[in-house]
Amino acid sequence: MFIVGLVVIFTLLFVRDPSRGWQGASVLVVLYVVLGYVAYFAAVRGYALDVEDPRPHLSVGKGIPAWGFFLVGGVLLFLVAVAWGIWGSPRNALLFGGITLAYVSIAYPEKLSIRRAALSGLGLAIGAVGAAFF
Repeated sequence: MFIVGLVVIFTLLFVRDPSRGWQGASVLVVLYVVLGYVAYFAAVRGYALDVEDPRPHLSVGKGIPAWGFFLVGGVLLFLVAVAWGIWGSPRNALLFGGITLAYVSIAYPEKLSIRRAALSGLGLAIGAVGAAFF
């Protein structure tokens, strides 16, 4: 409930001051994707108590929602990173590109591995470099 409340608050703040235009809307898309996945994952953990699988979000609905979050969320985040590159902001393009890499490596609906954890760390490092040096 807390995460959904945050999404509502961020949406209201954007609606009250739409002067940010497409750039503000793109940040809102990133928040929707990331916080939506976190809310979904938390809800499945809370309501799928009878599932013995360590990753119950793959068992509920045969994993279709998890694959939807991975595919749709990954594409949306990638489009936001590309849009910031087109808008001439390499800092934000690298930041959102790193967030995209971290998101898709964590949201991939298969068993976790060291390689995917390292890929997520690489994505966060890319985002940090973009934020620090551009």
